[in-house]
Amino acid sequence: MHLTTSPKTSRLAIIVGIAAATVGVIYGYDSSNIGGAMLYIAAEFSLTVEQQRLVTTTVVVGEIVGALAGGTIANRFGRKPTMVAVAVTFTLFSLLCGLAPSLVVLIIARFLLGLTIGVSVVVVPVFVAESAPTHARGAFLVMYQVATVSGIILGTSPPWRWRRARAGDGCSRSRRFPESSSRCCC
Repeated sequence: MHLTTSPKTSRLAIIVGIAAATVGVIYGYDSSNIGGAMLYIAAEFSLTVEQQRLVTTTVVVGEIVGALAGGTIANRFGRKPTMVAVAVTFTLFSLLCGLAPSLVVLIIARFLLGLTIGVSVVVVPVFVAESAPTHARGAFLVMYQVATVSGIILGTSPPWRWRRARAGDGCSRSRRFPESSSRCCC
């Protein structure tokens, strides 16, 4: 019986996979964390319900526009330069969101952040598919999707849950359901 070994994955392919996974986590996290952040944003800017909706949905509108334009941008400038631009602009627009002095600046920054995310949703999977070795292509694309879902989970999980889980103390007795249940509500 002859066993075949799979071809070795190059260092560049591994870097591409890690970059794709990182973008996936960032995309998932950014798409999902607005729910918790809105509590602080609404208080900081004294937002009405309509303004909160605008802040929340502006990034989604930007994602749609970015996804529609992503292929054209990548074809014109190349996938690798587009991915570098996505990383740089994502950082800049995230900082701008965090440092926004007014509601107008926050909305513009979130729209631009959405554009960046939309472009990345189109460009990253194509770049991975083109750059990954044939034998690992599917695994790399799955890794990107799993990373995106992981980012969503991280973004929707309250920070105190992660701190308590890392500390290993589980739930305190005061957070338990009635004695008949052993489930914990934390």
